[in-house]
This record gives sequence, C-alpha cells and structure tokens, in this order.
Amino acid sequence: MDISLIKTLYFNFYYLRFKDAFKFPFRVYKGVKIGCMGSRDCITILDKNLHIHLGSGQSFGLGNSTTFWRVSNNAHIVIGG
Repeated sequence: MDISLIKTLYFNFYYLRFKDAFKFPFRVYKGVKIGCMGSRDCITILDKNLHIHLGSGQSFGLGNSTTFWRVSNNAHIVIGG
C-alpha cells in the first residue's frame, strides 16, 4: 500500500497553515476514501513533530485495507501523540 501524493497534499494544505503543511504531518494512503472534510480548523495537533498515517496497517480500517475519513462541520479532533 503506497502513499497517495494528491490526497496527502490536499489533506495537509486543507487542515494546516501553509508553513506547517510543508512538514507533511499527515500521510494519506491510496486506500483512504475521503468523504466530508469538515471545517478547516477542526484538527489540533499538540505535538508538531508527529507523522500521522491514515490508511496504513495500524489505522482503523473497513476491511481490505480501506479507510473512510468523514468529519462533520462541528467536530473537533485533537491529536496528542
């Protein structure tokens, strides 16, 4: 399973400030289906040195290595480490 460059770029630049997006803390794999992205400020990362892998073998999956990402507009996600 490989990282999807287009999904990774979209994900990082959608949720993060321009200077933080270049560090690519989110790595999105090809098996990830993206639904609703929610609001642009719904994710808070407490440790800026983290690398979060979406759709790798260690994430929550839907079987057959497919992961679905859907966040409502009023949700807030805090990633602590």
